[in-house]
Amino acid sequence: MSDTKYNLNYRFGADLREVPEDAESMLRYAEFMISESKKLQKEKPLQNPRALVKFLGEAGSYYRILGKNEAAHHALEECLSLIDTHQLGISYWAVNAIRLGEVFRAQKDILAAETAFKAVLEMADRSQDVLAFKDFSLQHLGKLYYDQKNFTQARTCFQEALQIREKKGDPALIESTQFALRVLTMRLKSKY
Repeated sequence: MSDTKYNLNYRFGADLREVPEDAESMLRYAEFMISESKKLQKEKPLQNPRALVKFLGEAGSYYRILGKNEAAHHALEECLSLIDTHQLGISYWAVNAIRLGEVFRAQKDILAAETAFKAVLEMADRSQDVLAFKDFSLQHLGKLYYDQKNFTQARTCFQEALQIREKKGDPALIESTQFALRVLTMRLKSKY
């Protein structure tokens, strides 16, 4: 439900975290998503759980980018609960488990973040529906290792993600992983 009146663009900083171009616009969008989710939640019974999951998942993701980790955590926990309750499928779970893993990363809950990312990786080996998210999980796990200064494991994750992304052929995803590798290389050269 992205609208041109919202600027949701961001770049990555040297810490491999997103930096919004327009934080106020991104916040308005996240709040709009929450507002829309509240409208849907008033329906008894819930008519469109997939739309509700979309609204909560996007709000959680953007709140996290904005550093509003408590709001992000709440939205994503609710999102994952809905996915389970309404049996919406494993691909919905994978996307939002990665998003929640990033919230844990931002909260410096290393074990919870690692568990979330590795759960998606393990499921990718068992389910074609989750395989499409393997590169995302590797990329985010690599960022977690980067935060911990575990640069060898970070590089391994980024390189594996890059191989998958080159096969996918999506230039934006390839550039994202190449950027992570460049930042890692510069960090190693500076002896951190």
